[in-house]
Amino acid sequence: MAKMAKQVRHPNDLLYRLAIAASSFLLRKKYALSIRKSAGAAALRPPYVVIANHISNIDFTVVANAAWPTRLNFVVAAFYFRVRFLGGLLRFMGCFSKEQFQPDAQAVKNIFSVIRRGDVVAVYPSGQSTLSGEGTHIDASIAPLLKRLAVPVVAVHVDGAFIACPKWHLGLRKSRMEASVDVLFTPQDLEQLSIQEIYQKTKDALYFDDYEWQRRALVKASRPHSAKGLERVLFCCPRCNGEFTMRAKRNKIYCASCGNAALMNEYGLLQPHDASSVIFDTPTAWSRWQMQRYRQELGAPAFRYSEPAHLVKIGKHGRYKKVGQGRAEISVERFCYCGTYGKKTVEWEVRNSLSAVFAHEVPGHFDFAHNGELYSIAPFNGAAALKFVALKEAIFDAYL
Repeated sequence: MAKMAKQVRHPNDLLYRLAIAASSFLLRKKYALSIRKSAGAAALRPPYVVIANHISNIDFTVVANAAWPTRLNFVVAAFYFRVRFLGGLLRFMGCFSKEQFQPDAQAVKNIFSVIRRGDVVAVYPSGQSTLSGEGTHIDASIAPLLKRLAVPVVAVHVDGAFIACPKWHLGLRKSRMEASVDVLFTPQDLEQLSIQEIYQKTKDALYFDDYEWQRRALVKASRPHSAKGLERVLFCCPRCNGEFTMRAKRNKIYCASCGNAALMNEYGLLQPHDASSVIFDTPTAWSRWQMQRYRQELGAPAFRYSEPAHLVKIGKHGRYKKVGQGRAEISVERFCYCGTYGKKTVEWEVRNSLSAVFAHEVPGHFDFAHNGELYSIAPFNGAAALKFVALKEAIFDAYL
């Protein structure tokens, strides 16, 4: 175990301080970040665990600032360690990798090593930032892990970061963010509570809906009316029920089939384009409706959904290389890829019970593991990638 502790670096002091100074200036200048830290959290001394809601691609900067002057060892998706040069920088900053939505014994060992040497580890239990602005699935394995660690658990809850930096349109929009820092569990709590109680309290503490927060906050954001990229997330039309028919231009999202349309206003909320429009007023509500459609779809006898797709191997430095093509198919029991791999014909199956979610960091792709190797599926219809992601989560919630 001592060997494992050496493999996770202490964050470089000088670089960490510089990163905090730069990000603090940006967060306060551009986003008017306010941090509320409870007395219990302020008085806490390492070792302990920080858990946080994963609301955007920049919320790690909020969490680092909320915890300052304590330096954090972040658990980071393995995807980012495969990006050339970024992986080395992350290790230098004390981060270590975790394969998304896959068992990763090494990551667990690293978490224990950081705690045992008396430091603080930061974990995002959802494993991936949201696409719709609402909290995503939290893996149940977080509860037994926290119980075994038996150290205080601090919850950092961030609001406003999705309005400022939505994942469907990367870019920084001047807005406002808030963060709260509280002790969620003491060691005594973890000893007395059941696994299910720990899991439920964790889910409750980290749940968010940034658009509901925005209804109350009504923060005007620069470029909030840009709907570009929103069709990646909202791809079903509520009026004609067309699938993959939505398009986006400037502040408008519309159906290419029936003309149904919504306009995004200065608060990031959606409004009907005209009296005939049938829309939801937030991307979160629209996304929930799509998910409900897929739950109903699962009830059909012998449910199957398939698409022609490329098979992609994820190699060193995050290179995505097409290595075959065939069909990707999902049913209630399993996900399958049938087609070519190089010069071979393969038929691979992965049971859905092994994970709740497909990782999907790259647009038009979703990832899966087979025989210890990581692959990506790129449907010929790129928009279908997120349907596979939605179906996988719906299957896990309903049946597994």
